[in-house]
Amino acid sequence: MHAQIKTLIYLVDLTQSKVALAAKKYGAPKGKPNGYGGAVEPNETIEEGAIRELYEEAKVTANPNDLRLVAKILFESPHIQEDVLLYAFILTKWQGTPQETKEMTTPTWYNLNNLPFYKMWPSDRYFVPLIFEKAPKFSGLVFGRLVFDKDFNVKFYDIKKYIN
Repeated sequence: MHAQIKTLIYLVDLTQSKVALAAKKYGAPKGKPNGYGGAVEPNETIEEGAIRELYEEAKVTANPNDLRLVAKILFESPHIQEDVLLYAFILTKWQGTPQETKEMTTPTWYNLNNLPFYKMWPSDRYFVPLIFEKAPKFSGLVFGRLVFDKDFNVKFYDIKKYIN
């Protein structure tokens, strides 16, 4: 099965050890705090798609060279025959102030060690803590696979962190 490529950017303020999380205003992700991102268009690199989505969802700009890849996660949803290959990035330099848009709520800044997992996607608790565990250096790369049941609960996962 072909996987749709999607991106996710976590805006991180290193001086305060905080990350900006916002929620989609509609659809399945409505109300769930998350980073910024979405689908990569056919004519874009993964990094270009990530930066475009960041601007559309938060009205901030950034240099693609400042993106730090921290995770590649395959999400499998056999019941809807739609898989997603997620490229997750940390971004510590950007221009502008993240703001509410037609797609996303106003961001809330959370301490990197105290994320609201009870509000986030259930799958986030399997890989997001590994991304932030070595802050502010964010050493390593998280790889994994999560398989969902028809209610989008995780029925299988295999997540590993490789330290570079």
